[in-house]
Amino acid sequence: METILRIDLSAEGGPRAVRHPLGKYAGLAGRALTTAIIANEVPPDCEALGPANKLVIAPGLMSGTAASNCGRLSVGCKNPWTGLLEEANPGGRAAQYLGRLGVAAVVLEGAPPGGALYAVTIGEDGVGVAGADDLRGVTNHTLCRWVGERRSGAACLCIGPVGEMRLAGATIASTDRELRPVHHVSRGGVGAVMGRKGVKCVVIDPGEAETRPPAEPEAFREASALFLQGLAVYAATGRADSPHAAGPGGAGHACAQECGAVSCATFSAGNGRLAAGTRPPGPTAPNAASATPTPWPNWTTWKRTSAWTRWKRAARWVWPCEPGHRLRRRRRAARLVREAGEGTHLGRILASGPSTMAACFGLEPPSPHPAWPRSDQALREDADGREAAERLRSPNDGSHLLSPKSREQVSRNLRIASAAMDSTGFCRFVVLAILEQGRTFEAMVDTINAMHGLRLTPDDLVELGRNILETEHNFNQRVRSPAPDVRPR
Repeated sequence: METILRIDLSAEGGPRAVRHPLGKYAGLAGRALTTAIIANEVPPDCEALGPANKLVIAPGLMSGTAASNCGRLSVGCKNPWTGLLEEANPGGRAAQYLGRLGVAAVVLEGAPPGGALYAVTIGEDGVGVAGADDLRGVTNHTLCRWVGERRSGAACLCIGPVGEMRLAGATIASTDRELRPVHHVSRGGVGAVMGRKGVKCVVIDPGEAETRPPAEPEAFREASALFLQGLAVYAATGRADSPHAAGPGGAGHACAQECGAVSCATFSAGNGRLAAGTRPPGPTAPNAASATPTPWPNWTTWKRTSAWTRWKRAARWVWPCEPGHRLRRRRRAARLVREAGEGTHLGRILASGPSTMAACFGLEPPSPHPAWPRSDQALREDADGREAAERLRSPNDGSHLLSPKSREQVSRNLRIASAAMDSTGFCRFVVLAILEQGRTFEAMVDTINAMHGLRLTPDDLVELGRNILETEHNFNQRVRSPAPDVRPR
């Protein structure tokens, strides 16, 4: 991946797309690249929904290769909820296709005059930006069917009506192999920023582009085999029916905790356990106020709704609610979801995020990062990663989550490892495996080295994760402490 694609939506005469080499960003990918571009090019005092903000879409370092579990995509911008630098990442095919096309990042800049709406197409034949006013108000599923009729082998990143309304709860949908918008970039209001840029969808069509060849094919095959073997023997990643996969210490539990779907009360209590019969990624989500898993309405309706998809959205919606305000009725909950997409007054309140919802209904305001576990707040403010080099060597039974002394250490290591993994493109579900199995960690690094002809060490990846958190922290400090008499741009 050698180039950055910049699309200026406010250019004179209409949107202008320009490709240029990575330059000073050479060697960066995924979250490392999105963070670097936002920190260097976006004014800390700008409005998140103003033209000075940028939306950066970057595949991971291993995207577009034959490596396993490397299809994560990073999306970064200044967060409309908090005004801080935010990164979120979905799965899907977009990262793989961008990697095959040699695109290290897509940067959406400026804002179109008059609220124009555009569709961006990236392919072997170049980049196209066409008007999409006829797609205004179209839901994600309808849009993806429309794309599939024209480019069946493509991937799509798109927003629904809530994103067009620039509401802070909007997501960006990412499609799977069947061109279904089932993956969502749901942290940080990124859908609202994409709506402000006037982009309805980004279609990536790899055409005949092939998988990127490794620099050292034999070493790549050997390292990849060892990496997969390590994942296979680890309890949380080796078997789908493992109790660790969704239980304490498992990758499923860690991923749910990372996205805020595990109640903060449960995590802070130190047991790290979910109620019996509850699976974090399924159609249930614990209520943050009561620490009791609450069944969610008609899962089919949830998945087909343009505005509130996946359990991540559910976790954020419930976050500010007190026990007496929980949504108990299926039909009413489904109707409220539809209202968000229709843009009614109540729907706009719900789709504007927990802080707005709490203020409008007189509820206790949520934390500055509404969908993140409270135990991780201090880490988000503290980018000191000196303890990150000490890898976890605890058993797989989840006991390391039970000790109050170890929770901060576990959380810090997971954050730093997650930042590094977001840059490589590997799935976050392997984070605990590489932290607890040193040989698996080394095999993953060897896979990266063989692919790109590098000589990285595990400590280099730890340092990368720490540097990412430090960069985000420094940017956010400038947001919180603006110069005197500085007004937002």
